[in-house]
Amino acid sequence: MARNKLKKDPGVPRLPSLKARNASKHLQPPPRSDPDSQMASEPTLSSLAALAASSSAVDDEAYSADPSSSNGAPKTKEQLRRHYVRSLHKVIDEADIIVLVLDARDPEGCRSRLVEEEVRRREAEGKRLVFVLNKY
Repeated sequence: MARNKLKKDPGVPRLPSLKARNASKHLQPPPRSDPDSQMASEPTLSSLAALAASSSAVDDEAYSADPSSSNGAPKTKEQLRRHYVRSLHKVIDEADIIVLVLDARDPEGCRSRLVEEEVRRREAEGKRLVFVLNKY
């Protein structure tokens, strides 16, 4: 009867890089996940609201072409419409594809003829209009 010899476990290999890696792990403290410090680094709702308000104020100042309208006087419907049309023209100038989202319950009622006409006029420039039907 032949007896099998038990093989010895060779153990950890003697590699200098492995020793250095293990030594550096023991020297560095383990990273801690403190939920309080993580929450302190995240922006709060009030800071996000303040940031949004300041950025919208800057945007409003940049888009207002009429300096007399920035004195706090209420704007008329015509001024608001002109501002909307002006910003619409800027968007159409910048974009190649304009997406018009329609409500599935009343697609004809929510179509914007102004946007459609403006994009059709600029089809030669490579502008495209895409209709998206939204069911909600």
